[in-house]
Amino acid sequence: MILVPYPLSLYAIDNINRTTLSIRYYQFDMFRQSGRIGDLSSGILMNKARINQVAVSHLKAADLWAYRSLRIVIGGVFVYSGTIKVMDVKGFARMVSQYNLVPDQFLAPVAYGLPVLELLAGIGLIFDLPAALTGITGMLVTFIGILWYGILKDLDIDCGCFSTEEIKGQDSLRQALYRDILMVAVCGYLYVSRIFRSTYGRGRPKIKNII
Repeated sequence: MILVPYPLSLYAIDNINRTTLSIRYYQFDMFRQSGRIGDLSSGILMNKARINQVAVSHLKAADLWAYRSLRIVIGGVFVYSGTIKVMDVKGFARMVSQYNLVPDQFLAPVAYGLPVLELLAGIGLIFDLPAALTGITGMLVTFIGILWYGILKDLDIDCGCFSTEEIKGQDSLRQALYRDILMVAVCGYLYVSRIFRSTYGRGRPKIKNII
């Protein structure tokens, strides 16, 4: 049995205690540093979430402003077109007859009904009423088909889009065709905007909120 001097044993115990305390302090410091890193990462994630929320909020505001402006523009075009035709139904009937697409017995109903439909659809779109956008899109697609038919047949007539005083010939038909294609593209944006606004935070969109 080896006897260790009493002062030496105290010295050894003191070193062991210091080493243990140093290890524990190191562990505590590492834990504290990891907590700070965790807090820092959490703060970064929170800042990213706030930035995303602000970006989405600005995007929604810009989309809503564009949606309202374009909706009023397209609706106003149809209100103006319908009003001009209602004021000169006979002249509009003559223009329709030049396409040779409508039988004589249906010429009067078309000449009276189409301008009224344009007028009502335009008012409905301005006030964002259901089915107004669908009605206008359907009429535009129909007008595009008729104008394309007139261009293919080389018809020397005016398009009949607004008044009887429009320029006659192929240039008038082509200009009207490009104009209607542009308005169909705008209507497509209005549909996309409705889908975006109806799906954000609400799940699947409802048909009645889109058409």
